[in-house]
Amino acid sequence: EADKRKSYRELTFRLKERAGEILFDPKKLFKKQERVCHCGKFCIDPEEGVSVEIDTSTGEAKYKNLIKCGSVWLCPDCSYKISQQRKTELAEALKACRDKGLHVAMLTLTVPHYLGDELKALLKKMGKAKHALWTNRNSRKYFADQFPMKGHITATEVKYSDNNGFHPHFHILCFLDKQYSQEDLKTIESELYEFWAEKCVKAGLGKPNRRNGLDLKMGSNNEDVLADYISKWGMASEMTQAHLKVGKKNLSSLTMWEVLDLASMEKSAKDKYSYIFKTYAKAFKGRRQLFWSKGLKELLKVEIKEDEEIANQEEENTESQNVMYLNFEDWWIVCYYKVRAEFLNLVELDF
Repeated sequence: EADKRKSYRELTFRLKERAGEILFDPKKLFKKQERVCHCGKFCIDPEEGVSVEIDTSTGEAKYKNLIKCGSVWLCPDCSYKISQQRKTELAEALKACRDKGLHVAMLTLTVPHYLGDELKALLKKMGKAKHALWTNRNSRKYFADQFPMKGHITATEVKYSDNNGFHPHFHILCFLDKQYSQEDLKTIESELYEFWAEKCVKAGLGKPNRRNGLDLKMGSNNEDVLADYISKWGMASEMTQAHLKVGKKNLSSLTMWEVLDLASMEKSAKDKYSYIFKTYAKAFKGRRQLFWSKGLKELLKVEIKEDEEIANQEEENTESQNVMYLNFEDWWIVCYYKVRAEFLNLVELDF
């Protein structure tokens, strides 16, 4: 367990450093840089310096009094922490859904994509097609008559392959008044596909094929299983597999964390996978990880925390004790030589 924890920590620090190197712009002022460039490097209270705490029950060392970036798309460390909170919020929503006698269906929407497609433009067109699916008269009437929803939650996920480029897609959790049979779902799926294909073409996208364009299925009755499944969409849950070797990656379907892992092995921040990660960062800047339809949070009585609040929330641990303080000069040396993970490993060896 300790070895797994160390390898995970080393990986996240390494990837965080690499993300900062890729996205750093020497022409911009410090305040204009992407937040991941300085995540976990500056103190909340500069006069206190950086403290190192150790959990006496597990032997795990952590830095305290540091500002986290809260970047869910670009920082593997913050993304993982945020995904755990989102999982809790989703489980609460799904429990409230069950208590109200509602049901959940999972809708996945994809579009044709090709090597060379510009990700930002692709996302914009997909958003336009999805908006039309909800709001255009013909499809809106179909939803109201055949598949009425109380609300929905949308997650955007993107993967990359060397053959077909970026592959963005929407996962949508639909909250329904009734449970649908498998037979009914297949009919609804076919009819929704026709609407989706029409909206895609009108938005300037290629026509999605029937097999991959749209998928619809009823969700599990177990809210924890479903929340766990949903929380993996576009989030850093796969980062827990710190032992994953590049040779085991599926190069035809890379997550952005796997792209960043490959980028960390490149010499220049302008090389292939570094450029891919930078393109992704620009396209996803300012996007929400999960989008809740209007009124759904109020209906299910779920409070949603902001990303930065979650990332900077300090865990209260009665079994932790301060073992070291680092002044500004000492901490600057640790950051400059990119040994934040290695320093904690050495602290743990002493306890």
